[in-house]
Amino acid sequence: MHSRRSGLKCMTYIILILTAMVILFPMYITVVTSFKTGEETARSLLALPESLIFDNFQQVIAKSNFFTAVGNSFVITIISTIIIVLLNAIVAYFIVRNEHKRFYKYMFFYFIIGIFIPFQVLMLPLIKVAAYFRLMHIPGLTLLYVVFSLSTNVFLFAGFIKTIPRELEEAAYIDGCSKLGTLFRIVFPLLKTIMATVAVLTVLWIWNDFLLPLLILNRDMSYWTLPLFQFNFTTQYTSDYNLAFASYFMAMIPPIILYLFCQKYIIKGIADGAVKG
Repeated sequence: MHSRRSGLKCMTYIILILTAMVILFPMYITVVTSFKTGEETARSLLALPESLIFDNFQQVIAKSNFFTAVGNSFVITIISTIIIVLLNAIVAYFIVRNEHKRFYKYMFFYFIIGIFIPFQVLMLPLIKVAAYFRLMHIPGLTLLYVVFSLSTNVFLFAGFIKTIPRELEEAAYIDGCSKLGTLFRIVFPLLKTIMATVAVLTVLWIWNDFLLPLLILNRDMSYWTLPLFQFNFTTQYTSDYNLAFASYFMAMIPPIILYLFCQKYIIKGIADGAVKG
């Protein structure tokens, strides 16, 4: 029995180490290559740089549309995330609290079906619809992010809201609180952990997304986000890997900082969900 436990423990450590290597290896390549010259990268991709060189970062920043792309990414990510977290939580709350009604039940299943539809199926119709309604700009992209987030996030919020006792809301109603007042004063504070989780996942999705901005914003360089800007370092004939990895390294910093600040809420949300489930 003891040997079996030791074997399982050893296997667990091996799996964790391999998983960590799979995750950390691309990050190592990104950081190391961003500080190398082109000659050093050509000699060895894995070797450490002979000296820390910041020329790659300076060249990336010196490009005319770098700060425009960064600003666009920040605006789209922040505004979309705020709207997504608040709107999806409200939609999920009213669906859960009215799930006995046929309309709300059908709406929930309608959102769930969206999870199983691949984005590639929607690409061509999406371009046609976006062009028809003149959504080929940053506000239009923000609206599309909000729409595409509904399926997954309503599912996540609904599962968490079902664990909140209705008695808390009934007590608020007795004290004269309205439905919206109850939602913002009673329910939202209890959703803090799942909101943080959804916010971090949304930021990672939107900040790193390439395909949707490519479809919507590629016509005008002033609308480009950071992934579109980074795409310019790789062309049909040449690839400037050092500048590309330098831009990747700078793009990683904001999501990592956000995750470090929100990780305790994410872990708590996962733990609470496991206990309540």
